[in-house]
Amino acid sequence: MMPVAPKDIKKAPFWKRVLSYAWPLVLERRKGELGHELEVLVYHGKLHLDTREVNYSFGDLYAVMKAGLNKLKLNPSDLESVLILGYGGGSAAQILHEKFGTDTAIIGVEKDAVVMELCQRWFYPHGVKLLQADAAEYLERAVAQQWSYSLIISDVFVDAQSLAWTEEQWGQLAKILAPEGRMLFNSMMGEKELNEQKRLAEQAGLDAQIYKHGERNRLLLLRQKN
Repeated sequence: MMPVAPKDIKKAPFWKRVLSYAWPLVLERRKGELGHELEVLVYHGKLHLDTREVNYSFGDLYAVMKAGLNKLKLNPSDLESVLILGYGGGSAAQILHEKFGTDTAIIGVEKDAVVMELCQRWFYPHGVKLLQADAAEYLERAVAQQWSYSLIISDVFVDAQSLAWTEEQWGQLAKILAPEGRMLFNSMMGEKELNEQKRLAEQAGLDAQIYKHGERNRLLLLRQKN
């Protein structure tokens, strides 16, 4: 598990931001450690982190995350400690900081070192403890250390493939979620697969509701059962 030190964030040149209102412009193209193609592009004046199949950060995902977090009806007291599994470019962290202030303590876990590097260079590492680690391995360590989080966001993808947590892992997530805690699980799963994730979450002791955003994203809104 490797902490990632902050760097200066780059910005797209002004002329490229202007041209991006006509068509998207690629600023950097890299191959991720998991074999997928990553692109930093500017479109309509804003930076995006994309693969060939999906938006990873600050495009459609920003809207998905904002809608999902709004559905959780969070209060500042719900944000004592935040864990983001699958940090990407930091869309969720920026939304939380914009809404609740930068005092919110956030840990961001991202397996792909290339994604972390692009985040550091172009996107939102601000006020976040960034760790390069596998999400499942981090879960095991969090349970062993008895760490607790008031909000957990699961946003682990490789291209359009969402991570499906196992029965054991849902039990681990329930253990590290604080008694009044909330959780957001983002996916692009089919209905059958998402229903199975919902069943496993409820079996682990969590209340779970399905929330559909747009044509592709299906989320679980979760909390500890009273």
